[in-house]
Amino acid sequence: PSVEIQHGSQGRLHWAYSSWLRIPTEGYEVLPDVFWAWSEADAAEIDRWAGATSAHRALAAGNPWFVKSLELAGAEQASPAAPAVLVTLQTGLSGEAALEPILRSAAESPASWAWTARLHPTMRADEADAVRALLARRAPQVALHTPESESIFADLARSSVHVTISSSTVLEAAAMGVRSVLLDPAAEGWFPDLAARGMCTSATEAGAMSAAIAAAHETRARPEVAVPPAAGLAHVLGAGG
Repeated sequence: PSVEIQHGSQGRLHWAYSSWLRIPTEGYEVLPDVFWAWSEADAAEIDRWAGATSAHRALAAGNPWFVKSLELAGAEQASPAAPAVLVTLQTGLSGEAALEPILRSAAESPASWAWTARLHPTMRADEADAVRALLARRAPQVALHTPESESIFADLARSSVHVTISSSTVLEAAAMGVRSVLLDPAAEGWFPDLAARGMCTSATEAGAMSAAIAAAHETRARPEVAVPPAAGLAHVLGAGG
C-alpha cells in the first residue's frame, strides 16, 4: 500500500485534497491508498470523497514529527509577559508591499514586544537578502531566523503570537497553544475549525494587526498534544488494507 503523510493545510479549499467530484468507485492508481492525516477534521475532509471509493481512505494518525521535533528542539514553552511575536514568511510573498502592515506594526509596537521573523526554507538567496535589507531599513528590532539556525518548534515555543500571511504554520502554532494573526483574510477559510475556535483571526492593516496581536497574547490557549500514531506505520498500513 502507498501512504501519503500530511505535510500542511489540506482543508476544504485545497485544490488537491478536496472536492474530487467525479472519482470512480475503484479510485485512481496514482493516488495514495492511505492519507495519513494529522487530525480527525483533516481526515474527514478527505473521506468526504475518498469514502465513496474502494481504493482510498484517510486515517487520523496524528503528526508523527510534532512531539519528537519538540524534544529535539529542547525548548520549553515560554510565558512572556509582553507579546513575543513570530512572523513566518512565505516564498514570493516577502516584498515590502505584501508585508507593509507587519512592518508598520513592528515599527510602532512598544519596546517590550519581541519580534522574530523566520525565512521560508524554499526561499532563494536573493529573496532572503532582500528580506534582510527590508527589515534593517523598516524594522531593525525584528530578529531574523533561518531554517538552518533555529527549529520552527523552538521558535514557536518562545512565542506567544504567530503572524503570517497564510502559512500552514498556523496548524503547528495552534497545537502549541499559540494563536495566529493572518494578513490574508481569505486564509481563515483554510483553517475553518481553528478560526471557529478563535485560534486564528485576520487583520489587514497595522492598527488592527497590533490590536489582534495584543488580544492573542492575552488569551493564550492551552497547548494541545498531537495524537501519536497508535502503532506506527504498521497500524496505518493495516488500517488502509
